[in-house]
Amino acid sequence: MASATVIGLLVFITFAAYWITEWLKNTIHVTISGVYGAWYFSPNNPPKGATRGAARRALTYSFGSISLGSLVVAIINMLRQACSIAQQSEAAGGNGAAACAFCLLQCIIGLLDWAVQFINRYAFSYMALYGKNYFTSAKGTWKLIKDARAH
Repeated sequence: MASATVIGLLVFITFAAYWITEWLKNTIHVTISGVYGAWYFSPNNPPKGATRGAARRALTYSFGSISLGSLVVAIINMLRQACSIAQQSEAAGGNGAAACAFCLLQCIIGLLDWAVQFINRYAFSYMALYGKNYFTSAKGTWKLIKDARAH
């Protein structure tokens, strides 16, 4: 019973670490995107307090959207970590087929992670510039990418 509790705590702490670091990284990204947007859209009349305003919007209006996008990435990272542990365990146990299957699954999850990180980077900038929620920003980003490829 004590071993299961320790494992559960380790999983929770690892997940929390992934989520918190993603949230911090994305909050900083949204803040910087907001500052850039404020200066870009009014170059002749530089805004006063652009950083404070962008940080306020990131920490209030966009807080839930940043948390949701960070949660998606944290879940993907946890699945990837679990596959890595399972692969190492199966390889140590001599089960090469299972180790190969976990390696393949880890590769697929890695591609999913790359795609979500790519969309998130631009979705968070879209969110900072237009004040939209996470799903609307991700759809807008996807539409921009799709339209750019069509041309």
